Amino acid sequence: MAASLSSNGALFWWRAFALGLPVLVAALTSYLWLSALATDGLSFLDWLRTALLFLGVLWLGWGASVALIGVAVSGAGRRAHPETDHSQVLTLPRHDRCALVIPVYNEDADAVYARLDVMRQQLAKLAVSSRIDFHVLSDSTRDDVAEKERRLAEHLLAETPDGPAIYYRRRAQNTAGKAGNVAEFLERSGGAYETMIVLDADSLMSGDTIKHMIEVMDREPQLGLLQTLPIIHGAPSVLGVVLQFSSAAYSRVFARGLAKLQGATGPFWGHNAIIRTRAFAECCGLPSLEGPAPFGGHILSHDTVEAALLARGGWEVRLEPELEGSYEEAPANLLGYAARDRRWCQGNIQHLRLVAAKGLSPWSRLSFLLGAYAYLAAPLWLGFIALSAFDLLRAEVGVMEAGNANEASYAQALQVNNTLLIIGVFVLLFGPRLLIALRRWRELTGNISAFALAFSGELAFMFFAAPCLMAFQARAIFEIALGRDCGWTIQHRDGGGLRFSDCLSACWWICIPAVFALVAIIWIGGAQAALWLLPVFGVFALSPFVVMISSKKLSDPVRQKTLQAFASEEENSLYASFNDAKSRLALQLQVPEGASQTANIKPAKLNG
Repeated sequence: MAASLSSNGALFWWRAFALGLPVLVAALTSYLWLSALATDGLSFLDWLRTALLFLGVLWLGWGASVALIGVAVSGAGRRAHPETDHSQVLTLPRHDRCALVIPVYNEDADAVYARLDVMRQQLAKLAVSSRIDFHVLSDSTRDDVAEKERRLAEHLLAETPDGPAIYYRRRAQNTAGKAGNVAEFLERSGGAYETMIVLDADSLMSGDTIKHMIEVMDREPQLGLLQTLPIIHGAPSVLGVVLQFSSAAYSRVFARGLAKLQGATGPFWGHNAIIRTRAFAECCGLPSLEGPAPFGGHILSHDTVEAALLARGGWEVRLEPELEGSYEEAPANLLGYAARDRRWCQGNIQHLRLVAAKGLSPWSRLSFLLGAYAYLAAPLWLGFIALSAFDLLRAEVGVMEAGNANEASYAQALQVNNTLLIIGVFVLLFGPRLLIALRRWRELTGNISAFALAFSGELAFMFFAAPCLMAFQARAIFEIALGRDCGWTIQHRDGGGLRFSDCLSACWWICIPAVFALVAIIWIGGAQAALWLLPVFGVFALSPFVVMISSKKLSDPVRQKTLQAFASEEENSLYASFNDAKSRLALQLQVPEGASQTANIKPAKLNG
């Protein structure tokens, strides 16, 4: 009891710090900003901009506070591996079965089954394999894709009949997307399994990691969900390599900060997690929100809601940031990244309707708010930047028309103030990255020059990519406000380059207004007046080029050098096996044209 009280007390202070620091930083920033504006008197526009600034800095401060907590709880050279002492587990006569569930939707079947084959081959070497079955749950709407999925399952079973079983089924109707797909599996087969590991089509996990997760669930009966930290294995593009480096360098430290704050009310990220099936079936029946999409209908970001419902049901939900051997992939370019963000944004905005749901823990409610705030911050910043540019333009027009010394002084003060603000924002954005890099470079590579080069390249790319992503997120919020539904789209993870015409077509609404704004400021106030706008409006103007560069495929030597420098030996080995398996399956199995395979299965209904 004393230990529990001590733990709860520590959790309170960690959370107080994480929530208090952003408020303090935002309040101080707003005060300094308002003080500078007060030299010319305060208008309604000044107060409005200050309010937007406070709300925008609040979000940046939250990210910085999580990173600082992650650094504080990280031991020097701390790096975990699933091979730990499991003597307690070995004494337990457990034979509960575990399902590895892979929902798919019009995916590259060769890649999906190549990953499955790698995991299956690894598990076949472990005693725990006798407790494991694979379930490929297809929601694919294309008959040719579904036929290949079915034939690949049969092929792998015939090729290695002694490994874990593979079950394949295709739903006739993909009601409620991935959540409905998993719910239908539980309704049909969930009673046969004590636990299930939910994977995405691009998930890959080592056999030791899967074994460790099952054993943790064996010895902790109160644990409803254990979420691993999936490390990104990037596509062979500029964005893919940047995301892979940033995931390897920063994500574990950020995850340690989150885990410390969340305690037993942790997250579910929808994949690379093990779940107690009975707990999930009893607690996680999802409602269909009243009204049409985007605010109503099926919940898109269902994973966060499911974690909250498990916690409401008294089950422990925990993030394990130290467990290695868990991987995922990411979009190959910024347009793919923005498309995925659009779906997440809509789902997170839906969460606002669930904040007041009965019985949820305070932290679950806060998680809903923070998830929505992650996207609402984009239009807040965009509004602040637009209003600030307008105010600077107004002041410069006043100088030009009246030659007023006070207006000239105000315009100059605005330029200095805006420049200092931009510096402060970049410190909040990139300061935690630098702090983590200084702490982890030796652990990651041991080569300071190689790490410095990669770190500088990542910062340079994100300097240009962050404003573009902010614009796409702001548009997503505006589209949702106008009632536009994003639907359920296929994810593209391959590293094909984008044509400039496609990038211009996707970004013209960002770059053209930015060019006009820069020209207007330079024409009225001169080049010096436009300097503070360049970090944002300059990048907006270059957005088609930024998107195109993000999609450029890197040469194999550069890609291999990146993998050797920052990927673990285990990651390199797993993905070498994956590439071999994918090539083998693509050669061995050809699907006849026009072939199809359908199944008449009742849509899922999981009441909880």
